[in-house]
Order: sequence, then structure tokens, then C-alpha cells
Amino acid sequence: MFLFKKAQTKQALVRVGAGGTVISFDQIQVVPFFHRLTIIDLSLQRLSLHLSESQAILCKDFIKADVKVVFDIKVGANPSYIQNVFHSFDTDQLTDPTYLAQWFLPHFEHALRVVGQTMDFEDLRSQPDKLRDMALEVIGKDLSGFELEDMLVESIERTFVDFYNEEDYLEQQGKAKAKQLAMRAPIKEESVGGEEADALLHKNLMAEEARQALEVELVEVEIAQQLEIARLEAERQVELAKYTTKTEQNTADKIDLELQKIRAQAQEEKQKIEQLQREAERIKAEKKNDKNNLKP
Repeated sequence: MFLFKKAQTKQALVRVGAGGTVISFDQIQVVPFFHRLTIIDLSLQRLSLHLSESQAILCKDFIKADVKVVFDIKVGANPSYIQNVFHSFDTDQLTDPTYLAQWFLPHFEHALRVVGQTMDFEDLRSQPDKLRDMALEVIGKDLSGFELEDMLVESIERTFVDFYNEEDYLEQQGKAKAKQLAMRAPIKEESVGGEEADALLHKNLMAEEARQALEVELVEVEIAQQLEIARLEAERQVELAKYTTKTEQNTADKIDLELQKIRAQAQEEKQKIEQLQREAERIKAEKKNDKNNLKP
């Protein structure tokens, strides 16, 4: 008994058995016991990817970005694509977003992270189309028979500083920069009096103190980086000295000289910190005087 199966809209039919594999987008003849028929869904499927908090993207300037992106994918309406999907996927789950997410989102996430590392945070946030275009290039066309129809960047936001890895030096640099960005927005000056003036003055004072503290923190981070690099270089020189034909005394003298330079540089940076601290105290005192002068 011969049966004719007709494909519905956005469906492909795959027949296997006698006569080999046959693919049709229209109708196909099926003989029971000799053939097995599989329906491939060709409709658009939407996958959502939200990388945030500890999983946020690390940008080129080490600031972290919470990124939310949606991807529209579907099985390509091409016999070779259909055959690839038929052999590679569970065809009963082609409309299950959870199943498809397991296949595709790790690849899409990798592309976003690669692109994120090529752009500073402000550029990333102001140029979502560039993020999209570059990510599509990284993702490529080979999706095991699927096609990426569209990619939409829904949001890009700065990650809260609480979600930076305290043990990752690069993320700590980004955290300091993120704090700096957060405090760049000037506080709006308004003509107010009484309690409102006191509140505004206090707000300005706190913001200025935070800025000064951040400047000190940035200098400290820079010093820590310089000292760590110097320590590693000194260790490298010591190891190199074990295998060189030069006299040990000459090598040791060179290392001592380098360490003296490093200590001198560290002392200069320490003086910068102390100067910043003194400046912060001066500004704090001036603000307090301004506040006292405003009081009746």
C-alpha cells in the first residue's frame, strides 16, 4: 500500500529505507515497513543569552559588561542542510529552545567574549551594531545545518563592581576603572537653601572624597603591578644567571642595580599616594568650611 505524505508550511520530509535517503519540501511516497518518514521543522527558533554578574563579558579595558542578546535560528531549507540536521540532531526536539541552547549558546557566547575583548566598554555600549557584526563573523556559517537568521543586542550595561573577581588582577584593574566611570557624571548644582543646601553640600563632599579615594586606589594598583613585574623579572634574571657563562658577580650586581631602581620608583609612587591623601584631606576640610559658612 502506497501512502503520500505532504509537507506542511515550514516543514521538510526525510524518507529513509528502500531506495536510500530522499528529502522533499512538497510531498513524498512512503511504503510501510520499507520506509521510515521523519518531519524536519524549518520554523524560526529564538534563543536568548544573558551574560551578567560573574559571567559578564570582560572588555578590552577590563571593565565587565552585562550583555543580553537574542538569536533567531532555523534549519536551512537546503537538502544538504536537512541531511546534516537529520544525522546530527534529535529531530523530535528541534522546536525545544532548551535542547537547541545546549548546542548553540556555548558557541555564540564564545563569539561575544572574543569580540568583547577587542573593544573598550564605552565603545561596546555605544556601538551594539559593531558587536553584532563582528560576532556574526566569529560565529560563521557552519552551524551543522542551521542558519543564523538574525542576532539582536537587547542591552549592554556596566556590571556591578560586586561581581568582579577579587583574585583576578585584570578584573581588579577593570573594577577600579568602572568605579571611575561611575563617578564621572557631575552632580547637578542647583540654587537651594536650608536643609537642601546642606544635603547637596554633603553629597558633593562625599563624591569628592570618593574620587580622591579612587585616585589613591588606582595609584596603589599601578604600584602593585610594577612591583609584581619587577619581582618576576628579578626571578628570571636569577634563573638566567645559573646557566650563563658570565661571572656570577657581574650578574648579581646587575640584579642589585635593577632592584635599587625599582625600590626608588616604588618610593616615588608612595610619595604620590601620600600627596593625594593630603590633597583629599585639604578638600575635605574646605568642603566642611563651606558647609559651616552656609549655616545661618
